[in-house]
Amino acid sequence: MAKDRHVDQLTERDAHPVTDMRSQQETRLCSKVNFKRECQVKYNEKVYEDFCLSFDYLPLAAVVNNSTFCVHGGFSPSALSLDDIDNINRFTEPAPRGALTDILWSDPDPNFSITTEASPCFTFNEERSISVYFSYEAFLKFMKRNGLTCLIRANQPLFDGFLEYPMPAQPEDMKAVSMKSIFSAPNFKGKRNQGAILLLTPKVCQVQNFLWVASPYWLPDFVDCFTWSLPFLVKKATHFVRDLLELMDRDTAASDVKAALQRNQERSNVLSSITKETRDRAKESGID
Repeated sequence: MAKDRHVDQLTERDAHPVTDMRSQQETRLCSKVNFKRECQVKYNEKVYEDFCLSFDYLPLAAVVNNSTFCVHGGFSPSALSLDDIDNINRFTEPAPRGALTDILWSDPDPNFSITTEASPCFTFNEERSISVYFSYEAFLKFMKRNGLTCLIRANQPLFDGFLEYPMPAQPEDMKAVSMKSIFSAPNFKGKRNQGAILLLTPKVCQVQNFLWVASPYWLPDFVDCFTWSLPFLVKKATHFVRDLLELMDRDTAASDVKAALQRNQERSNVLSSITKETRDRAKESGID
């Protein structure tokens, strides 16, 4: 949820304008478990609600250089033009189905590169159990209708962080088109995959990969180190005090025994002295 945490910070601290587009992660459906709990533990639930409100304002897609369509998922049978997408009410939580959901969740068909004209343009996305798959034919129609040449998307874990989809033969009456997927989260769920970013200018389209590193260790339930260790400190402190008291009791008992022995010795010495004195007086008196 790193993206969730830094939605507002990016724009504030970066010298250049930053456009952060919405994905399905920026929804209450996907953020209500870990991210919501993290906000509750570290701040309060109002902070989480404020984040969710800011998610509703994120743009759904962007067109770069008048030719490249950037989106998290794909497009929708309910929104086949840029005007359709622009008219989607994004200031809400996505419904179980519809254009807003498809923009965030849809994927290329698993047989994208081998589909034919007879293949359906859209089918149910069985892998995600939500939204749709779009076919190669649907992709061509969408690109031609909107005068686009490249679609850049995410929404797909990739071991190398980048994938350019093979394109079957394209109609001669349209410009060459392409579709690329970028995945910028290295070591996603411990899978040791690379991450990637795409530098796109009017003259350059360059992929930059970065290697995975071990994920930081998170304490259970997002608890901080001091709070997490406090029960252990109390337990150890209790054991320490108990052992100290037991040691003091043993020292006290040993002191009591030593004092008793000393008292007995003193009494024995007194009795011996009295006995000796009595004998000495008896001798003096001639008493045997």
